[in-house]
Amino acid sequence: MEQENLIAKLREERGSVASRRLRRGGELPANLTGLNKDARALTIPEHDFAKLFRAGAQLVTIETPDDTLEALIREVQFDTFGEKILHVDLEEIQRGTMIQVEVRLEFFGEPAAVSEGAVFQVIMDQIVVNCMPRHIPGAIEIDVRELESGSDIRVRDIPLPEHVELVEGSDLDDVVATLTAQALDEEDLETEEEAPSTSEPEIIGKGKEESE
Repeated sequence: MEQENLIAKLREERGSVASRRLRRGGELPANLTGLNKDARALTIPEHDFAKLFRAGAQLVTIETPDDTLEALIREVQFDTFGEKILHVDLEEIQRGTMIQVEVRLEFFGEPAAVSEGAVFQVIMDQIVVNCMPRHIPGAIEIDVRELESGSDIRVRDIPLPEHVELVEGSDLDDVVATLTAQALDEEDLETEEEAPSTSEPEIIGKGKEESE
């Protein structure tokens, strides 16, 4: 993944009022943690960060007045409508060291059975992997065109890119996606429930015979 640069400044003011003031001025409040260092409060340009984030960047180079470092974008907070970025959490990483990162799963193609009524369902849309920072994939693509009705894709089936591996302890049997035969719709179920029974009623008891 291509690494992106952000110019950051140390942030002195804290709290919601100060954060709103920063955002009005085109800056985002951010926290930087990692490498057993004390958390650092930063400000980063809102426009620059939004452009990188929406392009799928996960790894950035942070340039502060006294240091240049690599950091992962760990969390981004949005407003109620999910449009405006409010706050960013960054984690400093050691250059040349394997890291753990969540990667998006992207499914492409369409199984032939879908045209016959089968339903494709995604159970897991991301996975945690180990890799070097420069090898973080933007996404892992999974071809589902050959998937047959009644079958599924499991963690062991994910085509990992070169230099990327599953984290230790990953359950290889976890289901990632399934292709199942389409269930009866509500109209079909109502028809079945309303259909008259053709079986003979069971005789529970016999009444007293009438006298001749």
